[in-house]
Parts: sequence; structure tokens; C-alpha cells
Amino acid sequence: MESLKLAFEVITSPFKGFEKLKEKKTFWLPFLLTVILSTAATGYYAFNADMKYVITQKLEKSEKMQQFSKEQADQIINMQSKVAKYAMPIGAFVGSFFFLLIVALYLFTMAKVYTSDLSFKDALAITGNAFFVYLLSTIIFIIILLITDFKTTPVESLMPTNLGYYFSSQALGKKLYTLFTKIDIFGIWFASLLGIGFHIFTEESLTKSFLTVFIPYIALIVISVLLV
Repeated sequence: MESLKLAFEVITSPFKGFEKLKEKKTFWLPFLLTVILSTAATGYYAFNADMKYVITQKLEKSEKMQQFSKEQADQIINMQSKVAKYAMPIGAFVGSFFFLLIVALYLFTMAKVYTSDLSFKDALAITGNAFFVYLLSTIIFIIILLITDFKTTPVESLMPTNLGYYFSSQALGKKLYTLFTKIDIFGIWFASLLGIGFHIFTEESLTKSFLTVFIPYIALIVISVLLV
């Protein structure tokens, strides 16, 4: 329970929390709790939503789908709707661990570039505790699933924490809508925590630490928009 208390302090009072984390360096309990709850919520959505309808709505907007006959398109939709029910929760579970390792490895590598003293265990502690912010996101997601009729709503359109929630893709166009969905409170919060944690552990300047985190963060958003 002490590690959960520390993780909560990290996301609510990060400068103080990360200073304490330098001594403790724990992260598995808050990280696993977030992953398990997130996986359960994603699975609940996947098995209760009308995935065939949701996928149909998405693919109808795709120019690539125009190349297929109606029979071929129906086969693709049926296959994807069946796979999505299992792929979404499995992806949420496995993807969380992959995300943890990739982000921690990036922080560890950048610390070496700056010749700063940051072990891989330190990088895991920073990332794993910052990840705890997504527990709050998951709780909001669960509440939305319980009080709304979400069956025909794409998962990215359920969370009011991103700008895309307040607009339609038809009104903005695919690229701008994708950009808006990527501008998310919890994503920015998580990136900010990484920057503060990197600053506290490496003693690099706060500006340098934030640039270290936000340059790739913004780059990934730009790439995702360009690929739409």
C-alpha cells in the first residue's frame, strides 16, 4: 500500500513524489493495478460494443475500402469485428508492458547521451509511477461505460478528455480530427510527469528534461496524423 501512496503522490505532487521515489524506486504494484483495470475495462467494452457496426463506420470513411466489392468488404468487417473482441484487451495488456519498456529505455538512453546518472531501474520507476495517472483515466472510462449507451460508439470517442470528443470527424476532416484526439489531458499529464521525473533523477534542467520528453511526444502525434 505504501507504493500506491507514493505513486499517488507522484501524480499529484510530482516534485515531492519523485524525490521520495529516488529512495524507494518501487513501481510494480501501481503499474500492475493500472494495467489490470485498464485491460478489464477494455475487454468489457470490446465484448459489449457492437464491434461490427463500429468497424463498419470507420471503414466506410476509408478510401482503401472503395477498392473492394461489397462481399469483400463484408468479409473484412466480419473478420475484424471478431478479432477486435480479443485483440483489444490483449493489446491493452501486452501493450502496457511494451510501452513501459520502450519509454524507460528511451529515458535511460537519453540520460547516457547527457552523461547523467540514471540506471534502467530508475527509468522503470519513473515510467511505472507516471503510468499510474492512467488509472484515473481508466476509472473515468469505466464510469462512462456504466452510465452511457456505448455500443455503437468508437472507443476513442467516449473519453471527454481529448479535444476530438467535442468535434466530429466529418466537420474537421480525418487529419485534423486525428490530431484533436491525440491532444489528451492524460497524455500531456503523463509526459509532464516523465519530464519532472527525469529532471529530479538526473538533475538536468527542467527545460531540458521537458524537451527530452515532449519532442518525441509531439513527433509521434505528427506521424500518426500524417499516416491517416
